[in-house]
Amino acid sequence: MTDNNMAVFKTNAAATTTDDDDFDSLSSGGGLPRMSLYTSNSQEVKDGEFPTNTYGLKVGELLHDLGKNVDVVICAYRLTALQVSDDGFCSSHDAKSPLFKDIMHIADTQGYGSGTIYGQEFLVWVPQHKTFATIMCGSKTARNMASGIKSLVGEVATMGSKKMENKKYSWFGMTCTASNAVITETPEEEAYASQLESFTSATGVERELVNADVASDDR
Repeated sequence: MTDNNMAVFKTNAAATTTDDDDFDSLSSGGGLPRMSLYTSNSQEVKDGEFPTNTYGLKVGELLHDLGKNVDVVICAYRLTALQVSDDGFCSSHDAKSPLFKDIMHIADTQGYGSGTIYGQEFLVWVPQHKTFATIMCGSKTARNMASGIKSLVGEVATMGSKKMENKKYSWFGMTCTASNAVITETPEEEAYASQLESFTSATGVERELVNADVASDDR
């Protein structure tokens, strides 16, 4: 891996704030850019502003086209539950906490209109933009395939997409496969260590939930 300029990612590649049992239980923001797969359901695609089934990197208000397939380095993972409202947001990275469970319950029962999302979140290095970013596995499809991303922590991976379907619907979801791509752009070791520490040590933002008709102690 040293010949591939990957030594910097190997120092603390497995660093995480959660254990495997918590991670697997979810499989059945930090100001970083956000990397997402934009599909036909994405507003930007509906508005004709972005191509479908394409990865985008959101940096502030700017959305960069990364292409249908993009090579990244999978750096670390954590669990994230988030609710966003007009009054602000609250978040948790502790799957055992009441806040995390409440956000998860709202997301499962009220859907995306509730402003809530939960799942496995990954820190990645995006060589073509020389930046760290996060990838959130916030849909059921993404959560179910997140273990494949987790297995490539510390490695180069190609993010792509594929068509999925059941008896009623068809849609596109993320894919993640090992890559032989040579990474020539890597962060400084100190910058990587700092970003890794910030990502894995975050505890979340405690605020009162909005429209939260939940009772964590009953679940």
